Amino acid sequence: MVVDKLQVESIISEIEAMNGKHFSHRQYLLLIIENCCGNELRECLNRLIFLGKFLHNTNNLMNRIGKAGEGYEKLLTEFKDNTNEVVVILNKIVDIIPLETRNEINNMVSLHTKTDFENFMRLMEDLSRLKNYELDTNRKICDEFK
Repeated sequence: MVVDKLQVESIISEIEAMNGKHFSHRQYLLLIIENCCGNELRECLNRLIFLGKFLHNTNNLMNRIGKAGEGYEKLLTEFKDNTNEVVVILNKIVDIIPLETRNEINNMVSLHTKTDFENFMRLMEDLSRLKNYELDTNRKICDEFK
């Protein structure tokens, strides 16, 4: 199935309007949605959106309670495990997106620098907003393209 770029753009714009805030990694979301919803990676996208919300919320919680806070170590372990799963999923997706964008996403998921991590977390926030949209509207992102 071919996903219409204009439809993806429309949904992204609708979500931005609902939130009154632009996505940090709009161009990557467009590519990810377009390429995942158009083929067998729909379930990867669903999992990625779910994990994005989890990681975004967990990171906020860890920052709030601090390293000495109760449960921090358990949260950190879950955070690392789920971050690894997100990287695996993004690597699957990177294999099917246009070559010129692959390196940008690969750099983001390398997580070697503080900037890489910050960019990664902004992507997780964007994915969290997609999950919130799905929950608020009771519609899956990919179902918009059937």
